[in-house]
Amino acid sequence: MYSVRVTISPDSEPVSLGVAKEHLRTYGDHEDVNIQSTYIPTARQFCEDRTNRQFMTATLELSLDGFPPGCQPILVPRAPLRSVNSIVYQGSDGTETTLPTEDYIVDTRHEPGRIFPAAGKAWPATKHRNAAATVLVEFEAGYGEAWEVPSGLRAAMLLLIGHYFYHREAVVVGTISSELAMSVDALLEQYSYGDEFLDYGANL
Repeated sequence: MYSVRVTISPDSEPVSLGVAKEHLRTYGDHEDVNIQSTYIPTARQFCEDRTNRQFMTATLELSLDGFPPGCQPILVPRAPLRSVNSIVYQGSDGTETTLPTEDYIVDTRHEPGRIFPAAGKAWPATKHRNAAATVLVEFEAGYGEAWEVPSGLRAAMLLLIGHYFYHREAVVVGTISSELAMSVDALLEQYSYGDEFLDYGANL
């Protein structure tokens, strides 16, 4: 199995407070706290989870039960992959070891990003431990600056922000109406991927 967590969060959002307020047609600062601390991050998190993407660049950690069999690649389930900082694993003798960078190749062009053993190399043997962090991959993912995040993703965020803002008592934050869902889904669909991971964990 695998899991992903953010270890160093970005210091900004893809949709600024000013842009959100223009979309909402709201003036003054009496709603700024709610918009900035609740609606914007909630909308971004929803869109990131639906697309398996990291909008603003962050440092993340991928935890695996083991290396893929043979020379199959490690799939990095958060796009766009920018770089891999390190791969640390529990060797067959239980020793924690950092895999030398020359022993693997990082493919950032493919989505999802992939990490292959270098030519003539194979993934090292690891200590068998179910449901444990046997392999830890630290990587960076994200588009960079806010303007580099695709406009369709930012538009989906604005739709959700508007929904949360104007229907705060009618719905629980994080849920959306069926009509809005169709609009948001249409925007997010073109950026979504994830079928690759349906049986990924079972093959580790």
